[in-house]
Amino acid sequence: MIAKIIIKCGQILYSFYYMLKLKFKDKNTKYVLMLPHIGDVCYALSFLKSFKEYYHYSNITIIGRKQLGGLYDLYEGGYDKQIYMGEKQILRLTYGLSFIEKFHDWKFSNIINTFPLPRDRRLCKFEQVNALNMTKRIIYGLPEETLPQKPHIKPVSNDDFVKYMDSGRKIILSPYAQTVPELPLTFWEKLADCLKDKGYSVYTNVAGSQKAIRGTVPLKCSLEEILAYADAADYFIGIRSGIFDLIVSCHCKIVVLYPEYEHAIFFSLKAWQMNDNIYEICCAPDLSQILSYIENY
Repeated sequence: MIAKIIIKCGQILYSFYYMLKLKFKDKNTKYVLMLPHIGDVCYALSFLKSFKEYYHYSNITIIGRKQLGGLYDLYEGGYDKQIYMGEKQILRLTYGLSFIEKFHDWKFSNIINTFPLPRDRRLCKFEQVNALNMTKRIIYGLPEETLPQKPHIKPVSNDDFVKYMDSGRKIILSPYAQTVPELPLTFWEKLADCLKDKGYSVYTNVAGSQKAIRGTVPLKCSLEEILAYADAADYFIGIRSGIFDLIVSCHCKIVVLYPEYEHAIFFSLKAWQMNDNIYEICCAPDLSQILSYIENY
């Protein structure tokens, strides 16, 4: 208990120090803190350009991870500069700011914390409470009718992409996630076998040390490139993760699996209203649901 109190106090003191440091460094700049996860960054960046234009800010600097620099570049016109920090520093600053915001109106701060979860989830009486609306209405203070910005799809012209384009009907599987429980590999292996029997070329989206599902082709590409791959696919199927917030505006049909009911509500992919071809399955997905959707579409 004492250790937790010390850590929390440290986070708060660090956040106060950083806020004052930036305040004295440049009082005319708005600093927007990006969480170190793909989905959270997509939520934050999707409304940043509208936020800048709505409040007539002339200078916005984002604070985020250098490893996600390519992701930031996909959302054009929302910010002017970047400051890179380590993941631990970002999380320390995020949690400290979340505590401070309980007693301090964000509009009077020059740092905007884009973390939606610690905030009041009641939002408004007649609005749907989800991560997208929280970002738009509470964090950025934008009107309900504001639409999210789509990421820019950059062209890919390497040999791997050429082979991918020539592989006929394509399905990308995305079985890995950092913040939600994953399904057994046997589930994905059976699904891949069924899809191949139906004549699809099946790929697995992998990163780092992740391995492709048995019998599928590993798709190891950058965040900038995954948009082009997804846009050219027939289906993108996977466990709910931040990668879906990035590819939701692509032309592929999407099957997204939620391990928990709360995830299906608060992080519903349909809230983006960018793709009419989204099939959401909650809690206990089975192969028949997915295959039936593909067969009957």
